[in-house]
Amino acid sequence: MRMSVLVKMYKKKDVVVVGGGTAGVVAALAARRTGAEVLLIEKTHCLGGMMTGGLVVTPNQFRSRTPGHPLVVRGIPLEIFRRVLQAEGTHPGDGEGPVADDHGHMTDPIIVAQILDEMMEEAGIEVLFETVAFDVIREKNAIKGVVIANKSGGQVVLADVVVDATGDADVAAAAGARFMFGRKEDGRIHGGSMLMVVGGVDLKKYMEYLRSDEGISEEEKRWIEDMRRHLECVPSLVDFGSAPVGALRCPPVRLLPFGSPQGSS
Repeated sequence: MRMSVLVKMYKKKDVVVVGGGTAGVVAALAARRTGAEVLLIEKTHCLGGMMTGGLVVTPNQFRSRTPGHPLVVRGIPLEIFRRVLQAEGTHPGDGEGPVADDHGHMTDPIIVAQILDEMMEEAGIEVLFETVAFDVIREKNAIKGVVIANKSGGQVVLADVVVDATGDADVAAAAGARFMFGRKEDGRIHGGSMLMVVGGVDLKKYMEYLRSDEGISEEEKRWIEDMRRHLECVPSLVDFGSAPVGALRCPPVRLLPFGSPQGSS
């Protein structure tokens, strides 16, 4: 069965960024600051990608692994971090940026999403939520726009530049670019996981319970011990005894805890 649909023109922009995760947000801001008219397309209901909707709340890799852990990521990412800090959505670390340890900084995903919305509005970037780009407009080897779908139906957005920040290379794949799915030898991909937020958890007692489980693996024992040290020593994680919130990681068999910013909900 073949079906033809008349797709209407939405608008023309200088730059269209597809994907409103951390990469897409930074790309949109960078383009806008050059004077370009920018449209940001996001398939979910909020910006920030895994850092907000995915509850991956650690702003990792801002610092080098070399001695002294100098800050090596600056620019717009550091600007976003400092805006979140001003809104009390994370902890100050050393006053310059996130601490070197991957688990040393936790952010409040709700505050991060709010800050990103504010920055889009301040910059004059148009955002389409709940919108999927499912095809491209091509002229020879150049991409001239994308075909989108949302509550208003199918539409075409033309652009001088299209940035693929989907995380899955959706735009590149739709344009016919070659890509690899999974490992070369067997096609296996990274396993999925689920994060959730639970309040009122005594993390100290819970970790004591996990450590007493005779069926726990050596790998899980090492992971729990590592998190115990973080929770005791890193000031940006909640204290064991008074933890109002614990973000719990869910492997197949049991729940393993992360910390979260003090006072978040």
